[in-house]
Amino acid sequence: MIVWETVYISELMKNVKDSSDEDESENEIVKESSSPTNSFTYFSYDDLPEETYRYQYLTVGPRISPFLLKDEFFYSSSTNSRQVVMNLIFNGKEINIRCPFQTATTLSSEVSHFYSHNSDDTVYSKEIEIDEFQYTDKSFNLIYNLFRGEKVQIRQDNVELLKAISKILGISELSHFIHSYESELSSIESFISKNSELIDELKQIEEVFLNLSFNSFVNAKLKILNSKLITTNDGIDEIVTTAISSSVWNPNSIELLVELCLTLSNYASSENKLDQLIPKISSTLLSRFDPNFHFLIFKFFDLGFISDKNLRQALRYYKNDLMYCYFAPEVEKMDHDIITSIIGVSKMAIKPKWLDSFINDLPQLRDNNWELHKRLRKNGRNHYDIYNVILEDDLNQLQTMLSKMDFNYDYELPNSIFDRSFNFFRENSKSTKTPLIELTAFHNSPKCFKHFFINKAKVPENIARYAVAGGNIEIIHLLQRFNRDVDEFQLDLSLPKKIDFNPAIEISARMMKNHLLKWLWEEFPIDSVNLHTSLIEASKYSNLDGMLYCLLQGVDINSIGTYGSSFIFIFHLFSTFLLSTILLKH
Repeated sequence: MIVWETVYISELMKNVKDSSDEDESENEIVKESSSPTNSFTYFSYDDLPEETYRYQYLTVGPRISPFLLKDEFFYSSSTNSRQVVMNLIFNGKEINIRCPFQTATTLSSEVSHFYSHNSDDTVYSKEIEIDEFQYTDKSFNLIYNLFRGEKVQIRQDNVELLKAISKILGISELSHFIHSYESELSSIESFISKNSELIDELKQIEEVFLNLSFNSFVNAKLKILNSKLITTNDGIDEIVTTAISSSVWNPNSIELLVELCLTLSNYASSENKLDQLIPKISSTLLSRFDPNFHFLIFKFFDLGFISDKNLRQALRYYKNDLMYCYFAPEVEKMDHDIITSIIGVSKMAIKPKWLDSFINDLPQLRDNNWELHKRLRKNGRNHYDIYNVILEDDLNQLQTMLSKMDFNYDYELPNSIFDRSFNFFRENSKSTKTPLIELTAFHNSPKCFKHFFINKAKVPENIARYAVAGGNIEIIHLLQRFNRDVDEFQLDLSLPKKIDFNPAIEISARMMKNHLLKWLWEEFPIDSVNLHTSLIEASKYSNLDGMLYCLLQGVDINSIGTYGSSFIFIFHLFSTFLLSTILLKH
């Protein structure tokens, strides 16, 4: 993301040169740094507020890349707090901003010139007319944050306003960042235009797997058979990674996915590379061995496409506790001591939260040569009856079931490692259980969701993740209404906190919900870390459309996401040669 970069400051530097030239002996540079290509000096002033806030980079000498010192912190024992009041009138709409003197005068040459001829307590007033500028809360926050020293993200929906402000108020450094943003955007758009035919072909394949169902099965088969991608090794690689990722986007159709791949392999001929489809899916699953794919791995193992020997090699190499438990019958044959070790881990103070449940059920799961374990694994679902009722969005059956039991609408269902979506629940649940209302959101079950919602089930703060993963617009609109109610009755302390949609954007990228990715981007002030993570998740799970959208919004490919990885690192691990050619040439 190309942004107006910031440094986080708790107490600003002291003993720094002031533009008023007061007592130069007491004003000195307190920090210098250099890089192989740049030398630069940071200044601050001893008369700025002591309280914590964000402050813009001030540089003297050659300008630097905005990403060189992203995490620098500076401190000062300063106690002064010189402030100014700015009265900006945008197209007749007045905005009053109280901000640090140093921020205002450093940002804007116009403000600096004004105060060089007026006393500090004078209100700076400016009437600004911008063609087609519409005043909104977002535009106010943008301007307010700019002059308060907060981070401002340059985006397609605000770049024109920022350009106008930077020109009128003489904010030259902002103009520099805007120019960088527009240059990068132009480069990406140009490359996409040159490769539009291939990109469209890849997007069509993504759509085929995303929307796979009983009704679309025949059409999906025909679209893939008519695709040019099946005629080259690189094209087959692209289909393989997309098919595997679709088990995350569309977990309820994994059985159909396997059947589609088997059907396509029957059409192998000298004119295509479909004979490589099943072997490449099998080898890719083993090379990644991602718990998100555990049910798909099992299906290929159960059908004999992954051998006992290769599965055991992967288990030994990756040493993943979840995969050990999921493939416990095979692990026990491989090495009985591993199961004993897992039981030992369950007795430790620090252990995976889900492990206790598995260990408690181990005697029953292990009985009769792991009969129950194998049955639950083959089904790929949580074994509780109410889970399947929610999955089918059967409101009548749900109400019948609830009438026969003393039911609490806040009931949380224990997660099961045999559920094909277990890894999602494990990552997003605060405990080993998931509230039923979150399950209705995840499984795109609006009838059941509304029943829980109307009956005042507790709405968890992170339910947006589940709702975005499910992708149901009606459910998301209800959650928005919930947030509006919290705002309206904010003095009612009995109300829960607002739902945070910010982290949900990375889920939209992972789960191929690109309509929601775009909506979240436009609707909410998403922070930069979650934006970077969205690009990474889109790359990891073969969401080309999501990747391109993030890149076109200016998300920085060098930045680090929530989980400590960069887009470049993840892209290198999981992309195909064909996709690398498209996205990295520019």
